[in-house]
Amino acid sequence: MKKTLALLLAALLTLSACGGPEPVEQEERTVDTARSFVHYRQDAYYAETEDNIYFAFSFNWPYLLCVDKATGICGPVCGKPECGHDDETCNAYLGGNVLYVGIYQDRLYWVGEEYNSGYHEFIASAALDGSDHRRERELEDGLIPDTMLNRYMMMYEGAIYLATIMDEIEEGVQKEYNYVCRIPLDPEEEAEVILQEETPWSNYLPIQPYDGKLYIFTMNYDRIDDETTSTCFKLRRWDIESGEMEALYAEDDSSFGKVTEPWVMEDGILFNSFERDDSGTARMKIYKYEFETGEVRYLFYNDLVENTVRLEIADDIVAGYYLYPSEQEEGVYDIPVRLWDFDGNRLVDETYTFDLGRGFWINFTSLCGRDETNAYIALYAEGSDGDTFYVTLKIIAVALDGSGAKVLCEGNLGRDSSGRKFVVQ
Repeated sequence: MKKTLALLLAALLTLSACGGPEPVEQEERTVDTARSFVHYRQDAYYAETEDNIYFAFSFNWPYLLCVDKATGICGPVCGKPECGHDDETCNAYLGGNVLYVGIYQDRLYWVGEEYNSGYHEFIASAALDGSDHRRERELEDGLIPDTMLNRYMMMYEGAIYLATIMDEIEEGVQKEYNYVCRIPLDPEEEAEVILQEETPWSNYLPIQPYDGKLYIFTMNYDRIDDETTSTCFKLRRWDIESGEMEALYAEDDSSFGKVTEPWVMEDGILFNSFERDDSGTARMKIYKYEFETGEVRYLFYNDLVENTVRLEIADDIVAGYYLYPSEQEEGVYDIPVRLWDFDGNRLVDETYTFDLGRGFWINFTSLCGRDETNAYIALYAEGSDGDTFYVTLKIIAVALDGSGAKVLCEGNLGRDSSGRKFVVQ
């Protein structure tokens, strides 16, 4: 598959690529495609196999792209000769807005959204080379809320799980709900709402499936006065087969802050927490909930200069980074990178400098893959240049032994002033 896809993308290359790391002989690694690189920021959606990183942008450019880790070759997952990759006939076309991309049983799945007198969502799939498109399921109206905050979507054993903070107006009053649902890929199976509870104020609702269970974190805030809030932290476990919900841990007036990243293991759950100490200093900390004791244990904190950045957790890697303008020249940025393993051992503590080209309005940095030798980090930025709106994406390979980082692939996607099509810059 790896060789075939590399040749396919080389023939259809529309994004520029530059030298990535040399191919390395390594032991077979099983990638957990259900949960590895699902983060709450929807700049792009990533799915990983042993050889490739698939991704789709979330800014209304509905084409699936892929980068080969060994070669750095990157382009639309299409395979059609002389395809322009700019209309619905392209094999890489996902249809409408993209809300999620995942892999299950050697097929790509995605949740798309179309507009036809209102928004309508669907689940579709394709082979890993972009062929054999299938429309798997049309989603019932209201199953995916119209207004969502910081949604999480992930696939596990034949179903897609959605968690989000849902906004609704009821009798002129705005209300928020913690909302979690399960959507089977099989259209003959009914979708079900797992959790829908009113919350006075919430912002993140991370979930993660593991060993037949779905783990759900909620953090609800109740404002006492202008300066004080009361917080309620809960960790719950939902049994997928029986449908029973179990409370594992609860803490009123909790010291935990925003929790955005869980990782479930056999003996417990790692999660992050954004907190401020008594002096007001911001810290992003890593904790572990122990299944055996039912207690939470502090592990370590992010000691970057910019402590407000989140720590992402996936596949035995805890990653922290921050992007800021370099003093060298316009368009050049420094990125301090810290990588730890799950025991808190620091693997990487370096600052890398990359040229992102033109200026931009907004940027995101996201862990999007790893293998035995590298962690892969996506640098994403949106901006405009004259009549063209563009997105810049670079995926860099950071060596886990601290020996350096290289740009694996890079490219810019843009929309011309007519708004009718996207063009490669």
